[in-house]
Amino acid sequence: MRLLRFFKGMYFSIAYYSYGGVSVKEMARKFYNKFISRKKLIAVLSELHEHKFLQKKPIEVNDFNELFPFRFMNIKEREITECMCLAINARVFEEDYQPLVEKIRDSVEASAESLTVIWLLEAEILAIFGGLFILAEELRQLCASKTIKRYERKRKVQCFDARRLYVCYLNVGQLDKAEEVFARAGKAWRQRNNKIKQYISCIANGRMFSEISIKKETEADRIYHEMLKGKSVAIIGPAVGSFDIDEIECELDLKVRINYRSKEFLPEEEQKSKVDISYFSGENGDVISKMPNRLHLNELKMIVFKTVKNDTQKDLLQKGKARVKAGYASSLLFQGHAFMAQVIIMDLLHFSPGRIKIIKTNLFLATAIERYHNGYQINDRKASLERKPFWSIWWNFASHNIISNYELMKLMYDNGYFEADEELTEILSLGTKEYMRQMELLSNQM
Repeated sequence: MRLLRFFKGMYFSIAYYSYGGVSVKEMARKFYNKFISRKKLIAVLSELHEHKFLQKKPIEVNDFNELFPFRFMNIKEREITECMCLAINARVFEEDYQPLVEKIRDSVEASAESLTVIWLLEAEILAIFGGLFILAEELRQLCASKTIKRYERKRKVQCFDARRLYVCYLNVGQLDKAEEVFARAGKAWRQRNNKIKQYISCIANGRMFSEISIKKETEADRIYHEMLKGKSVAIIGPAVGSFDIDEIECELDLKVRINYRSKEFLPEEEQKSKVDISYFSGENGDVISKMPNRLHLNELKMIVFKTVKNDTQKDLLQKGKARVKAGYASSLLFQGHAFMAQVIIMDLLHFSPGRIKIIKTNLFLATAIERYHNGYQINDRKASLERKPFWSIWWNFASHNIISNYELMKLMYDNGYFEADEELTEILSLGTKEYMRQMELLSNQM
């Protein structure tokens, strides 16, 4: 027993210094939150979506009792969470939810000092999941403000706050503060996240990411660098809409598509356009092995996978016809995971392109339920849309976190890393608050 206590003491002593001087209790709490709770929250929301909303059953605050930090909510946090559940139910079942949102807003304002950062992070995800987009943005602002105030008061960076802190400063253009946060973080955290410092430095000086080494660089990476260096690149998104194909063909050297399935799956008016490179998301890359015909992949100069999960992908990698994306787009998000457009931009910037232009990407601020053109996803997109109500899309928004992804896209655009077509330029000029307001108004009309 004494020996067990000795080793436990050694473990927590090492953990204390490794995590930047945080108390053992605090470190254990934050470790649990970071590595277990967030994944469990997303899993629980998925279950609620499938087994409650689709069966027309309301969610309750007790659905979250086994989750951290909901299990440790103070009285005010519990009251607000209960009200959020009522508002989300009203929203999903098409009832008047605005009085409940006003009540939540008043409660948050009156209790701002007693609300914890951890609860605010989870409440933001819950609000996005329930289509309360305006409220989610307000919770984000409060969370960011409390995180910055805590840092400026203590002048210490805890590992739990580090990522959000430097992202807060990046998003408001205080790049020197972002670098300061990194310098003040614990040594072990800095070693694990060294590339983040390099990204911050590049963004601060408007440099490409080519100076940042790629982990396990392959021959395909070197070929990709030669292919992209100094070239102009068009990222053609899957949003419903049109563009001048002839203009793009003449103006830009290389054309990138997402989840390319051959030209027959593109909109008819785009089938004559050239496709040089395709990036595949995790889900769509995984089902490549199930395609009866993969001849269309031979049309491509390079295939880029987000993740590698099957033998078909591994075979393409070994033959040098494919590579795995570089870059850590999600490390520049306040919380959440990067969408494919953000992942592609981050990857391309490692290979010194002369110019990047994004076309047909509207960050889901679409005027129709069809977020993508039919045939974009490898599964049957049209059938999927016919089966599911519009609010089911919010699950994806919560999992990735549309606030974080909007802010990363805007950060890259404002720092001159890419050009945008007219529609995306207008959306990025809105700012986060107006973007989320329009997202909520738009979904009310669906």
